[in-house]
Amino acid sequence: AAQEHGRGSEHKPEKSEHEGAKHRDKIAMGSFDCDGWLHITLDNSDNIVLVKISHRDDHIPYWCINVPAHVTEFVRQNPKLTPDQLWDEVLKTYPRPSFTRRAIFSMWSENSAKEWKLDADEL
Repeated sequence: AAQEHGRGSEHKPEKSEHEGAKHRDKIAMGSFDCDGWLHITLDNSDNIVLVKISHRDDHIPYWCINVPAHVTEFVRQNPKLTPDQLWDEVLKTYPRPSFTRRAIFSMWSENSAKEWKLDADEL
């Protein structure tokens, strides 16, 4: 969250303008000059890392994006549904959820991988 005025777009890659480029809709987190700093100090002799974050101005509060437990359980209990089908069912209960479709896909993907993945340390 360490942000400095004037550095917002310095490290962002250029958007591709070539034909067929995928432009994904993504809401960016708001940024502002909070006078924040991230200090990282490494000590090789002791293998110690010191991390210090400082802010002068508070950030805008974040909202909860956790998926409710019963939705997580619903995804787990319905492995045969596609992510789109799961999302459609979720929207019936939560028409304007604070969590994202991507969160549901991630849970579905993790659960479905258990069926075909042989070992957590596959080669």
